[in-house]
Amino acid sequence: MTPRLLLDENLAARLVGLLQHEFLGSLHVRDAIRPAATDAEVWEYARTHDLVIVSKDDDFQRFSVWRGFPRR
Repeated sequence: MTPRLLLDENLAARLVGLLQHEFLGSLHVRDAIRPAATDAEVWEYARTHDLVIVSKDDDFQRFSVWRGFPRR
């Protein structure tokens, strides 16, 4: 099963279109949640929708230590 990606706001939304062939069903935070979503909102959305977060933000590494990895 190919993972679905959730691209964080620090990545261009146009990447979703470029990645759809390999990662069908991937989303950008701006479209999936809302512009300026908090890291906690992004984490929870990814966890509940079984998405893999793609980000340049190292905060998500700390989230994985504090909260454990999302299901997968």
